[in-house]
Amino acid sequence: NNCGEVIGNYDLNLWDPLATRSFIYRAGSVHDLGTISGFNNLATAINNYGQVVGYFDNGWTKTGYLHRSSGEVIDLGALSGATLTEPLAINDAGVIVGYSGELAFQYQNGKMSAFGTYRGYPIVSAESINNCGQTLLWYQRYDLSFGTLIYSGGHMHDIGIPGGGKGSTFGSYINDRGIILGTYNAEDGSWGNFIYRDSKFQY
Repeated sequence: NNCGEVIGNYDLNLWDPLATRSFIYRAGSVHDLGTISGFNNLATAINNYGQVVGYFDNGWTKTGYLHRSSGEVIDLGALSGATLTEPLAINDAGVIVGYSGELAFQYQNGKMSAFGTYRGYPIVSAESINNCGQTLLWYQRYDLSFGTLIYSGGHMHDIGIPGGGKGSTFGSYINDRGIILGTYNAEDGSWGNFIYRDSKFQY
């Protein structure tokens, strides 16, 4: 983050499937973020206030959490019927996004809600959120291809695909200027990377 704090994951024992732990590097020291018995702990994102999100994983379930800078750990819960919850991003306002089960979620003020659908297609993951509240969402079409949406102020905009035509886009990061980084899979099967800014692709 902007304060030089770094998060990551490490293995206590390469032969133990439940020995993965998370850490935060802060002010020249490494601090273990702990875990719960029988679970791995994997950190996924940090904001500029030192709040970390991640999940506890035992191979069958994933439990999303918020680890506050005070050391308090909050269980994010799950969408109805979901056993796999993975937060993927947190902004400086403390808004968390990710996926729970097969749907994208937003967690704010202690409540988790689903993004629902886009033109009848399920929105399956929220990959990134910036400090303006713009969120990158993935939706899945009936032909199993994926599209990327920008969600802002209750509105969704499909960014399309480089070059037009059919295929999939996977937006992975959006900064505070609204610039998006991601990858795409074109109709001919080729893959590439892109930058999306000012409603245009660069690739």
